[in-house]
This record gives sequence, structure tokens and C-alpha cells, in this order.
Amino acid sequence: MARRPCSAISVLLLDDEDAFRESLAENLRMDGHEVHEYRAPGEVPLEAHADRVGIVVTDYEMPGADGIAFADAVHSRNPEMPVVLITTHWTQTIQQSIDARPWLHLHAKPVSYEELHVLVHRLAGSWSHTSGQRA
Repeated sequence: MARRPCSAISVLLLDDEDAFRESLAENLRMDGHEVHEYRAPGEVPLEAHADRVGIVVTDYEMPGADGIAFADAVHSRNPEMPVVLITTHWTQTIQQSIDARPWLHLHAKPVSYEELHVLVHRLAGSWSHTSGQRA
């Protein structure tokens, strides 16, 4: 049963921590969203998702990769796509990288699901949940 009535959004979720990713995906699905889960950037078929998702939520620190590099790859394929970077490893350097990318938004761990849900809707709210295109 959904916790709140909301319009469905297709979310690409990337996090190497299985328990965290699965829990967040379950919460999003309970609210009616479509979630595509991946553990590592190399597993994500960006071409397949470029026009199908409304927002990307990615971890910052993953083995052999970082979320900013992944966000840049997403942005190069779809410059309109909002990306939320989740991290416990905030530094001034990371903040400067985020500030230089207006389409990239920070959400710190531990994650408040309610705050993240509001952020996802605010950023992706004008996207179609089925095509990933602006409404």
C-alpha cells in the first residue's frame, strides 16, 4: 500500500550497498514508483534508460567509480536528466563539483526517505513517468 498518493516516476537507482539500495527501492515502489536497481555503474545500460527514467539517484562512493563521474555520463546522454547524489563522504571538493553541475543535487546519508521522496518529486515532477520526457 502506497504511503502517500503521488504521481509515478521512473527512477534509476545505483548503489553498491545492497541493503540500502533494496530498502530505498522498496520504499519508492511502495509509493508507486518504477525503480531500476543497479549495484555498479558498469551494470547500467545508459542507452536503454536515457529516455525511460525521470530521475537518477546514485551513491557517491562505489568500488572503482564515483557517483559524480556516473552523473556526468548520464548528463552527457541526457542533459535534462536530474541526478541526486547520495553520500556520507561530503567534502568541500564534492560540494564544488556539485555546485558546478546545476542538474546534480546532494542528499546526505543517513537518508531521510521523506526528504528524498520530496526531492525526487520536486526534481522529476514535470517529467513523464513513462517516457522520461518533459510534460
